[in-house]
Amino acid sequence: MRWIEWVGAWLVLSAMAPLLAGTVDANRFPAFKEVTPGATRPSELAKFLLDPEIYATASADYSNLRLAGENDREQPWLIRQRTFSRRQVRDIPYRARMVQLRELADNRLELVLRVEETNRIVFSGLRLQTGLRDFEKEVQVWAGPDGETWTPVATRAVIYDYSRFADVRRDRVALTPNEGPWFRVEIGTGLAARETPLLETTRQTRSGDFPTETERRTFQRIPFRMDQADLLESREEAWALQPVTTVTGVTHYVVSDLAKERKTAIDFEGGRRPLVALEFGFDEVNFVRSIQVMARNRGESEWRQVAESTVHFIQLGAVQDSKLTLDFPAENRWDEYRILIQNNDNPPLLLNRLSAHENCHELLFLPRGTQYRLYYNGEGLPLPVYDIGQVLARADPELGQDWILGATQGNPTFRQGFSRGWMSRHLRFLMIGAIILMVAALLTALGFASRRLSAMPKDRPEE
Repeated sequence: MRWIEWVGAWLVLSAMAPLLAGTVDANRFPAFKEVTPGATRPSELAKFLLDPEIYATASADYSNLRLAGENDREQPWLIRQRTFSRRQVRDIPYRARMVQLRELADNRLELVLRVEETNRIVFSGLRLQTGLRDFEKEVQVWAGPDGETWTPVATRAVIYDYSRFADVRRDRVALTPNEGPWFRVEIGTGLAARETPLLETTRQTRSGDFPTETERRTFQRIPFRMDQADLLESREEAWALQPVTTVTGVTHYVVSDLAKERKTAIDFEGGRRPLVALEFGFDEVNFVRSIQVMARNRGESEWRQVAESTVHFIQLGAVQDSKLTLDFPAENRWDEYRILIQNNDNPPLLLNRLSAHENCHELLFLPRGTQYRLYYNGEGLPLPVYDIGQVLARADPELGQDWILGATQGNPTFRQGFSRGWMSRHLRFLMIGAIILMVAALLTALGFASRRLSAMPKDRPEE
């Protein structure tokens, strides 16, 4: 019965082979791409960007990818978001002291401000902070060194808040760079009635309800109340890592009019690319619309919401303000997306451009040769954990040689069924079967030995 022992041993060794050999089981992958060095200077660190074909088939954690070197020996790797270093620029506020306040004719307000201890700081903006809502004002600013001599630094700038109708507000005035430290600010009634964006904005966001002339005039003539004035310095600060993103035009999408829901639906294929924002272009101007972004994977019936925000485009008179990019709260990788635009009683917007902003993911490894293969779209694979992964995660984003990811090639060794991959996926059951066979072999051997002992002649006692 030694054949039982041999079968059990073979099963154990076969199941353990792919775990001990350190090679990629190429039979489990239907396709691969060649990875070769680029033209940049060689480095101990190699990296390359993933492409749409990899995104389309890769699992959420990229566990169905394997990188192989010579003789399909497994190469440790790490996938991370590609970043770059750049200096951040942000506004540094300096509180201004109010020296004088005067009410002028035509509902205008004049402020004289001074910034103390500026140390020759160059100011490029003015923020008029107020708790007031629902207003529209025109602002002009002059700057000077002594409070007597003035040079215009902002002309016909507009600040406004349309909170009653939409989440649209501006309280910052851009200035011609100057050192001040004295500033004279004139806050006027606002735009002429024929130029105001309020009429169109109100019509677009109140289900077509037409505003009255009194309502429009109230917005323009409401007394302005300023809580605080800050002069702003645009300062470059420390280097910070920023994600590398690309913008890709979505050329194939389907637009549907959901009349009963008073919405417009836009469907497109996401290709499981790592999207972080959508950017829209419309034929119309002067609108404010709420937008939801839904997503699902292929084969799923239910949509789930991944983002929600408001877009607007105001271009009337001196006011020009737009927000046509909808940022996602987090990176998303889905097969299908549906955009829902809330129209209310307004006519649907005509979409003329749709773009997807996506992060760039790169694969890092420490090369020992010049020829590698990236196997992808495997099934039933766990996420590999490599010791070198922690080292790669700390690699400087500016370091490393860019390698080239080649075209897709079919894997001639790919097969489904009984293979090393099949055995490793069913290792638990193979081990149980092997143990059962070994126990059966042991019991058989014990039974055989017992029968041999029983058949042996008994010793007779000496006479």
